[in-house]
Amino acid sequence: MSQPSDSLFSGVAAQADRLRHDFSEMLAARLELARLEATAAARQTARCAVALAVATLLLVSILPIAVATLALAGANYFAQSPIAWLAGSVPILGALAAFIAWLSLRHYRRHFTGMRDTLAELREDLVWLQEWSGQADRADAAAPDADAGPSA
Repeated sequence: MSQPSDSLFSGVAAQADRLRHDFSEMLAARLELARLEATAAARQTARCAVALAVATLLLVSILPIAVATLALAGANYFAQSPIAWLAGSVPILGALAAFIAWLSLRHYRRHFTGMRDTLAELREDLVWLQEWSGQADRADAAAPDADAGPSA
């Protein structure tokens, strides 16, 4: 008597083992994807931070040049001196810093992916788990039919 029930449950046990194995492989793949995306996001963020640091350094270097320019301008009103070179460097460095910052932020916004793929995969897994467990069917059956309209 125990022979037929053992064979019935051995199939269920094998399916459960296969499901457990598939789930652990899926989880390992999702963790690896999350690790890779986090590493890529960190690299992109670091690259942007370095470019912004260079732009900030250039902007900070403008301040002493501007002060020196104003001081020399007061002493040598419109004379040919290093003031022209100092005064000319201020807008050049300012424009260069602004361009680097703009270019860096533009590149960062266009290419930063964050955890987009990992979240998409997790959403797909959630849908699959809901379908597998039958929760999606129960939710569909419990939801009122929007096309039916009010009953008379």
